[in-house]
Amino acid sequence: MALSGSFFELVACRGTAEGFEATVRTLPGSIVYRAHFPGWPVTPGAVQVRMATEILGLRLGRTPELSCIENLKFLSPVLPGDELTFAFNGDAVLVLRGGETVSKMVLRYA
Repeated sequence: MALSGSFFELVACRGTAEGFEATVRTLPGSIVYRAHFPGWPVTPGAVQVRMATEILGLRLGRTPELSCIENLKFLSPVLPGDELTFAFNGDAVLVLRGGETVSKMVLRYA
């Protein structure tokens, strides 16, 4: 099941000197938030990785196959309704909210 449209919506996408950035908004009514965690919903880390892969797939026009995750760090919880910017620079991905890093990862694809 794709997360785009059911968990997040794409707000904007633009190329940068280093790669590209995509701004998305998480959808508070998503089933993910009803299960993780009831009473204090947060975005699961695995969902953030999946979001990055789907966003890259939208950019490439095909679904990339994730082969390796390195240096994965979750620094701040992502909440329902948050607007996030995924900044792609080669294999490195920063997830930002209001200019502050909430997670970072290196994703390698086959």
